[in-house]
Amino acid sequence: MKVIISESQYKNIFESSEKNRKLIVNMINKDIAINEIHELTGIEYQTIYELIYDHDFGEDIRCDVVGSVIMNIIENTDLINTKIKYHRTTIELDVRDYDLLILDFYYKDPNYAVEGSATPFMDGCLMPIDVFYFEDLYSGEYDNESNPPTLYVKLDSPKYKFRTIKQMVDFMNNDYIDLLLPQIDAGIDYYRDIINSREQ
Repeated sequence: MKVIISESQYKNIFESSEKNRKLIVNMINKDIAINEIHELTGIEYQTIYELIYDHDFGEDIRCDVVGSVIMNIIENTDLINTKIKYHRTTIELDVRDYDLLILDFYYKDPNYAVEGSATPFMDGCLMPIDVFYFEDLYSGEYDNESNPPTLYVKLDSPKYKFRTIKQMVDFMNNDYIDLLLPQIDAGIDYYRDIINSREQ
């Protein structure tokens, strides 16, 4: 069924959206958190982020703020892809603890399953990566007790400075996985060495 709206109805919708966008930007400029904006205005998170998606905040957003905004976007919208499939590999992202800002990943390819956490912009402009579960899908060998070292990816280059919500979303939908995959490979190598040493 098609819904036909008049030009005046369209104008009212547009003007209402523009008023909401200005209101949200004004509140953010007064350091009001997105959660509070949602509670005060009743505007859904998805709509809030869509209204300010391309808004340039005029300066680089602090790393700790970027991290919490990314987590909020993942938790409350569909703007960031949390289920990535390519070839025969899948990666799923899940917010384990919103208060502590922990983002877990679940990686699976034809040979291995790996679980861990990789929270962007945690501990400042860093992404600490912990791999806490490894399984060899052919042999059935698994390890969830070893304690591999935390790996860190620096996110302090100009490439990772953001002034818009769109830039944050683009980072998560493009660069994040490219940064994560080599660390997953390192985690796989670590666990394979442990399992091989047990078998000798």
